[in-house]
Amino acid sequence: MMAMHTRRNTAEIGTLVRLLREKRGLTQLQLAARAGVTDTTVRSVERASKTPHRATLAAIAAALGTTAEKLRGGSTEAEPDDAVRMLDDDAFLGWDELS
Repeated sequence: MMAMHTRRNTAEIGTLVRLLREKRGLTQLQLAARAGVTDTTVRSVERASKTPHRATLAAIAAALGTTAEKLRGGSTEAEPDDAVRMLDDDAFLGWDELS
């Protein structure tokens, strides 16, 4: 089945940020320090309590070793349980492998 490109919503971006942060063994405070934002900002992004500004998302993405564009959108399959494109080196990784 052909993959279609979609934009992720704020909740999906927050989940990806959290999963990537945890995969890298970082606390919210450590990620915030690396990104030059507050831990409150990281918490807000992860909880999807607000949509992050472009510069904020770019800083968080860079601190996680990826790009804001890769966090915002990517290839998804028609079935929600299909593998999610991993943001490291464009490798393919399922949700189970991220957690």
